Amino acid sequence: MKKVLIVEDNQQLASHWIALLEREGLQVIHEVSTPAALDYLKSNEVDLVISDMVIPDASGVPSPHGGLLILAFIALNVDNPPKVLAVSGLDTESTFFATFKLLDPGKALLKPVADETLLERTRTLLAEREQELAQLAAAKLFQRELLQNKFATDHASHGVFWVGKDASILYANLEAQRLLGYSIEELCQMSVFDIDAEISESDWELVWARFSQPGPHQLKTIHQRRNDSAYPCEVTISHLSFECEEFLLASFQDITERLAQQKRLIEYAEQKRHSEELESINTQLTLSNQDLGQFAYVASHDLQEPLRAISGFLQLLKERYPNQLDEKAIGYIDKSVDGAARMNQLINDLLHYSQVTRDESGFVRVELGKCVELACEKLDQLILDSDAEIEIAELPSIGGIESLLVQMFQNLIENAIKYRSDGSLRIKVFSGQDSSGFLVHVQDNGIGIAPEYQEQVFALFKRLHHREEHSGTGIGLTICQRVAERHGGTISVKSSEGSGSCFTVRFPKPS
Repeated sequence: MKKVLIVEDNQQLASHWIALLEREGLQVIHEVSTPAALDYLKSNEVDLVISDMVIPDASGVPSPHGGLLILAFIALNVDNPPKVLAVSGLDTESTFFATFKLLDPGKALLKPVADETLLERTRTLLAEREQELAQLAAAKLFQRELLQNKFATDHASHGVFWVGKDASILYANLEAQRLLGYSIEELCQMSVFDIDAEISESDWELVWARFSQPGPHQLKTIHQRRNDSAYPCEVTISHLSFECEEFLLASFQDITERLAQQKRLIEYAEQKRHSEELESINTQLTLSNQDLGQFAYVASHDLQEPLRAISGFLQLLKERYPNQLDEKAIGYIDKSVDGAARMNQLINDLLHYSQVTRDESGFVRVELGKCVELACEKLDQLILDSDAEIEIAELPSIGGIESLLVQMFQNLIENAIKYRSDGSLRIKVFSGQDSSGFLVHVQDNGIGIAPEYQEQVFALFKRLHHREEHSGTGIGLTICQRVAERHGGTISVKSSEGSGSCFTVRFPKPS
């Protein structure tokens, strides 16, 4: 049952309101003075406070500050504060309206108050209260999910390090502690030089540059334990950057037993010359890679929900309390929401990238012209906004996966629109063939690409322009390259600055 506190020194009016609200199925508490109301709020939780602005103080004398004291106490001292409906019989600029300039119109009423108006405001504010409680429960659930994700990393079956640009270890999980014999606190005061016998301080700059390239990178190395023993390990390293900070995420495991087993299997295969044993090893490695791909896909997918929650709650904070936030605070919120949106876009692009290799659909006969048309339909609004002229010539049909080919053409056309020049935009999609197979060209008259960057544009996260100039994550053309390779083909670009670009996808002729 929802609980309402009425603070009103007019006993007759209070009795009338109590009867009115109790008929609504509400539990009503009545106090007649500021001290009594504050004492009740200190030890009890209510959903709504209906308070007169002029109520007796500790001396029993009605005070125009009584209602303000109650509102201030609720705002500053009450966790999960109730909704407030302020009423007053005074209609002067110096008291009532000056006090409530910061309140919504729906939270302040001037006496006399009609019964229906009181009931309508009460219902509205209690409904808002119920929604806020639901949002609070959702926030607690979100916090619990974050703790669960941290627990999963802490208890992963492989060791995990976060490494800073200065080679310091910023985070270590429980398996890293077990493998190396140091406590987590000790590890977080160490550097990779203390752990990896094959990396020296003088080499770190080159090591960082290597692992800052698109990955992930896998290597085998030797780790030193606390007891001075060493063990071989396999490390998977990914470079991560967000805003101005860069990290290396290292996942490692002891491969002593795996190497011993591989040696035994190789010796057994050499002795018996049984090729089946070698095929079994390859199958196991393939399954292991598939599991790692599945883990990356699921991990990226699960990151979207926390980002949506962060953005949603920040926007809700901005919408609900616009008058309580200064311009700087609103700026901080806008920057945080924009950062979450960019991170969400990065995750979505990574999911698309992962799906290129995960898609297990069989090859069927696909009309490339239809794929281009479907891609244009998905970009319909963007094409209209840019007033782009797109010419689609007759294209061949190939054996392939339609959804991946649509994605490839969508990325190429969207790229042409994004990097257009000041003049009218023309995009032409046409085909040809040579001795090795079919050629499909996507040509535009945009800003073009300098020769020294034409091979780099297909690298993962490679961006040639600042975010302020052109949005994007640097994954689109990498996806195009993976789609082409998935179909046994290649993709290349010919371009010159100021004269547009022509991307060519080469598909092998059907056998």
